[in-house]
Amino acid sequence: MMYQSDKYTTSRFFYAIDFDTFLGKKHIHGTAINGHEYNYYQISFPAIWFKRKGDELTVVKGSVGHHTKGHDFTDDGLIEDMIQNMDSRYGGNAQFRWDGMFMWGPEKTWDDTVAAQKELDQHWENFPAIPAGYSGWWALR
Repeated sequence: MMYQSDKYTTSRFFYAIDFDTFLGKKHIHGTAINGHEYNYYQISFPAIWFKRKGDELTVVKGSVGHHTKGHDFTDDGLIEDMIQNMDSRYGGNAQFRWDGMFMWGPEKTWDDTVAAQKELDQHWENFPAIPAGYSGWWALR
């Protein structure tokens, strides 16, 4: 289960999540005995999070994901289901990392990397403010 906080604290691992944008994929696993399809849905929401190692602060852009059997991508309960049931024990899926000096973004174009660096530099400089366009700080209970 996730909970929201208006304040970032280093004692918890928080994600700033954009719930207005998501990527979804439907997986069909065949037909159950009663004739209904057995499906599950993989949903990913864009996210920003920070990592601190010693005195070094790194901002990360990527996504956090959730698998659900109970909701299609158009259901109103999709976000609530993610908040109640998200399992992020493996963390987010990083696409870019920026520590103010070094940028990491595997298999990305130069233009994507430059655009991400500009965005992440703003978040890095404004830390611990909630990034614009994201829904507060979210952590697991």
